[in-house]
Amino acid sequence: GDDEDFDNALYFVEAKAEQVKVLYLGNELETDSTQPLYYLKRAFQQTRRQVVQIIPHRADAPLAESETDVIQLIVVTESLTDELAKSVREFLSKDRTVLFVLKTGAAVQTLSTLAGLTGLTAEEVSGNRYAMLGEINFQHPLLGPFADPRYSDFTKIHFWKHRRLEAGQFPSARILARFDDDKAPAFFEIPVGKGSLLVLASGWHPADSQLALSSKFVPLLYSMLEQSGALKVQRFQYVIGEEAFLTSTNAARLTIRKPDGSQVELAVGEKFRQTDQPGLYTVNGIQPPWRFAVNLDAAESRTAPLPMEEFERFGVPMQKEKIKTPIRPTEKQRQHLLATELESQQRLWRRLLVVALVVLLIESWLAGWLTRRPAVPSEANA
Repeated sequence: GDDEDFDNALYFVEAKAEQVKVLYLGNELETDSTQPLYYLKRAFQQTRRQVVQIIPHRADAPLAESETDVIQLIVVTESLTDELAKSVREFLSKDRTVLFVLKTGAAVQTLSTLAGLTGLTAEEVSGNRYAMLGEINFQHPLLGPFADPRYSDFTKIHFWKHRRLEAGQFPSARILARFDDDKAPAFFEIPVGKGSLLVLASGWHPADSQLALSSKFVPLLYSMLEQSGALKVQRFQYVIGEEAFLTSTNAARLTIRKPDGSQVELAVGEKFRQTDQPGLYTVNGIQPPWRFAVNLDAAESRTAPLPMEEFERFGVPMQKEKIKTPIRPTEKQRQHLLATELESQQRLWRRLLVVALVVLLIESWLAGWLTRRPAVPSEANA
């Protein structure tokens, strides 16, 4: 409603779903409902924020380094070849996350390679009695979402089979949950370089447990994705002067095209802070290129005058109107004022006395005059 048009344009970029890729190393078919891959593909559903893509890869096939550059999480359910295990360990060293599901006891050799440990053994445990999870560490970020008493009940998840591992074999491991029957580790984390190796001592397929059918399964998987850094908060709307969440890396050197057509190339590790123009910014160097919008702060459109107190709050020196301070009279002046007031009151009483005397004199004169009136003579009798 004003005459200025600098704030009449609003730029908007619709948010796009983030592409998250999970590499699955196993030999089963995607349609086999008795194997973990079948349930893993159905656990991740497409949403407006993320599209999680499960990429199956045989556990005995080589893996190129370029294939892991776009992978955020690797899930291993089979014994790997030495070459493939080496590739996964290199993936871990890049501050990445790997979930190792010990589906069989024989896969403990691959676990030894990934963890960098020797002499690991695993005992197959099965029988008529099922096991449950106990001693759950809700302080860990992975299980933190389940700390609320409404969601912390894991007793409905039954494990028909699991592999018994001695906790002493993993001196640096952080135990996240144990089986209630033998207190063996059920879920634990092993730091490998800068990465994190998560180990589950039982599968989630029906032959091993009811985990895939539990309400805890999907939140637990998303919690793993979040810890791996795959789920990032993407912003497409900024205001002038705000730092954008962009960082160049050796693998992706970013170039940002500003609304006026100029381009800014970010150095490795540099943040983008040149959001000094309203409009649409295009980020090149990643596929596909994406855009974000920069707008004026909403406060720029407020044209109402600011009160004086607001300027003072911002530290602006303001010249205040001088208020005259009343002068207090001295004791001599007070006495003079008091005497003057008494004299004025006395003058009033004098005037009243004079009026009263005048009225009294008039009454006296009137009474005397009436008493001196001559009597009327009576007529002589004939």
